[in-house]
This record gives sequence, structure tokens and C-alpha cells, in this order.
Amino acid sequence: MQTIGNISSFVTLISFIIYFIGKFIRIKMSKKLRYESIAVYYNTCENNFKIVDEYYIGSGNSEKIIVSSEVPLNWIKIYECEYDYKKNKFNKGKLIERHGFLRAGNAIQINTYLPCGMPAHMLEFERYDYLIGTFHLAENGKNGILEECVKLSHTLRSYLYYIFE
Repeated sequence: MQTIGNISSFVTLISFIIYFIGKFIRIKMSKKLRYESIAVYYNTCENNFKIVDEYYIGSGNSEKIIVSSEVPLNWIKIYECEYDYKKNKFNKGKLIERHGFLRAGNAIQINTYLPCGMPAHMLEFERYDYLIGTFHLAENGKNGILEECVKLSHTLRSYLYYIFE
């Protein structure tokens, strides 16, 4: 009898460890999943997006950036970029625009000028799973695909979301 109890306790412990290893792998994989789409149009715009709001950022609004997602976004914020010369990186500056909840399949349009060098603005969003995504509103000199520049980071809420999911 004692042996059966020990075996069942050991199997339960191993199952619990495997469960948390699986959750840890799921958390790591969630940063690799990209649901966001960022399209850039110059002076024209395809009309196959469900644009729910439009923002004018800066001067010289020659580019139209369409931000859409296959999953809901809790919020989208647009900031001015401030360059920190000591740390050699861009930081969030003053909040310019804030868009609330964006349903899956809907989009917002940002009319702005995309510089080829130092960005003047950055966009930050929160996905439904509480991951925070950021990218600078500047040309991607590599291949022109802005989705490549999106950086996703976990928050405490996103860790808890995936642990208790």
C-alpha cells in the first residue's frame, strides 16, 4: 500500500513539473507570435481595411500607416521620441494620441512622415494577452516591412495571463 502511495505522489509531482515547463515554453513562444499588421502607403491607400479612426501626427503627412491586428488590442498610444545621448537609445516622450480598444480585424490610420533616419515618434500597444509592443515610426531601411521592427515584451499581467490560462 505504501508503495502505491509513493508512486502516485511521484507521478503527480512529475506531472506538475511538466505542466509548468509547458507553461514556460508557452510564455516564451508567445513573444514570437505576431498578429499585428503594419502597412505603409505613399499618398494612396487601399480601401480593404476597416479603418475606425484616423490620426495626423507631425507635419508632412505623405505616408499613411495602417495598424491592424488579428487579435484585439487593448490600447494604442503614440509618443514623441526623445533620444538619450548618454544611453544611446530612444525613450518615450510626450503622449500625443491614445486610441482605446481596437477590435480584431479593425484598423487605425496614422498620417505622418516616416523619416529614413532618426524617428520622431513611436507607437506602443497592448495586446489582449497583455504583451506590450513598441516600434518607432521610421522607415525600415532593410526591406521596408515595419512589422519586423516591432519589439514585444512581457509584463507581470502577461505572465499571469499565460500561467492561469
